[in-house]
Amino acid sequence: MEQKKKIREKDLLKFMAELEDEARFKLAIAETCGVSPTMIRKEAGGQDTIDKKADKMTLIPEYIFAIDRAIKTILMEKDDDDAFEGKTWVHEENVHHKTRFQYYCDEVYIWERNKGSVYWREHNRAWSYWRYSLPYWYITHKLKELLEDTDS
Repeated sequence: MEQKKKIREKDLLKFMAELEDEARFKLAIAETCGVSPTMIRKEAGGQDTIDKKADKMTLIPEYIFAIDRAIKTILMEKDDDDAFEGKTWVHEENVHHKTRFQYYCDEVYIWERNKGSVYWREHNRAWSYWRYSLPYWYITHKLKELLEDTDS
């Protein structure tokens, strides 16, 4: 029984680390495109920024989906503003002169492809397992308990 608990704990920590990795990557690309965490928080709703949610380990896949959509919405608005003003987005990493939205989508696509199908298959299985096994609020509270147990 104890070994099964350790396996579940390890799987949960791995899943949460993957979510944090994805959120932090998307945040970094968004910041490159001129989108701040505060802008994302306001667009996606909620009180905490991505960093706060990651630090508290309260990230859930639905929130990452929401921030991705929020980032895309903000970037589309910025691109529309640039087009209206006759400007183009200039950044040292944007060598192909893409819009912010195109740059963000391409970078996320490359990151996802580099992770590979095996990674995403396992990630999807973990997502399904944790989603249907436990309510998310319980996962975050359970994770907190597990982390406190390992600290002592």
